[in-house]
Amino acid sequence: MKKKAIAAIATGALLFSALPAHAASVVVKDRPLILSQPAFIESGRTFVPMRAIFEALGATVNWNGTTRTVTGILNSKVVTLNNPKIVNGRTMVPLRYISETLGSRVDWQQETQTAYVDSQVPQTYSRVVYGPHSLQDPGQWTLTLLGQSNTTALLVAKHAPFDQSFPRTSYSATLLTWDGQYWRGDYDSRCWISYQFNNLAGAGNKATFNLMMIQYPELAGKRIQFNAIPDLGPGRDLLVTITDSALTIKQDMSMKPNAGSGAELPLERDNQPNPAIGITVPRA
Repeated sequence: MKKKAIAAIATGALLFSALPAHAASVVVKDRPLILSQPAFIESGRTFVPMRAIFEALGATVNWNGTTRTVTGILNSKVVTLNNPKIVNGRTMVPLRYISETLGSRVDWQQETQTAYVDSQVPQTYSRVVYGPHSLQDPGQWTLTLLGQSNTTALLVAKHAPFDQSFPRTSYSATLLTWDGQYWRGDYDSRCWISYQFNNLAGAGNKATFNLMMIQYPELAGKRIQFNAIPDLGPGRDLLVTITDSALTIKQDMSMKPNAGSGAELPLERDNQPNPAIGITVPRA
């Protein structure tokens, strides 16, 4: 039997009445960790609620209120933490220290501020583009590719506009299927979500929406008013090409025009329509 690996770390007890400024997302075993007390970053370390991370890893956890000691056990490994941080009444522990001591792998994705524990890190792509309805309003696009199988993938697009009078972020998702040449996104497989102030609302394909809510860390667990639309009307499929360095999106120009459906691709430059070859977004 392997000798137990026992690790201990002591930190000063520190009480918070509110969250620190830098929030973070956590994915464990390819599923976002839905937390009642959000994870946060402090001094380069990501902190998460104690019981949530131990239970997600399959470890047992014990809390000694007298000595203020957290002990987690997984198989032959033991991790001990003294005087953990308390935030809004929740015990917060350092994610990487806990996970790696218990034998898990932790990867950090800077672009999305997400920690991946024993998970496949999704590919992300990012660039500034101009939207078709507001040429003077460039936005930062971040595309995340979440593999579903060898022949299907979920493409999530996050658009954060610049120079807005109020916070606004838009999301969209398309379920892609490999057709032998392209990753094809059927128009009716898409959904859209918009964020204004503290409200999220969306419409489109319910199945795609459910996949995004389960797998996309930034939206997982949020309450969103969603209007399911089974038939989105006429629209060209998206054709996606993926290389090691970039992702290119174009419309299937062999299909009938989308007749004002609003599915046009963004413009590459102010006042210049996107060429038929599509928009290329470099890998982040």
